[in-house]
Amino acid sequence: MNFYWVGLVFWLSLIISIFVGVLAIGKKSPILMLLCFLCLLPFCTYFFGGEGLIRVIAFVPLIPLILALYFFIK
Repeated sequence: MNFYWVGLVFWLSLIISIFVGVLAIGKKSPILMLLCFLCLLPFCTYFFGGEGLIRVIAFVPLIPLILALYFFIK
């Protein structure tokens, strides 16, 4: 039985980004929201190579990036 390290890294980055994203929204911190963006980036770039509507998942990291800019301006 093989252990898939890539899958572990992807799932950990997704879980960490959700946790940090919720924390960033609660504190309204642009730094934490940028960290959420960076954690989501490797997970979502994988789906950019998909076909059809799966490619839409690749644009999910734009949400934390826009929120980080909003928190920074406000």
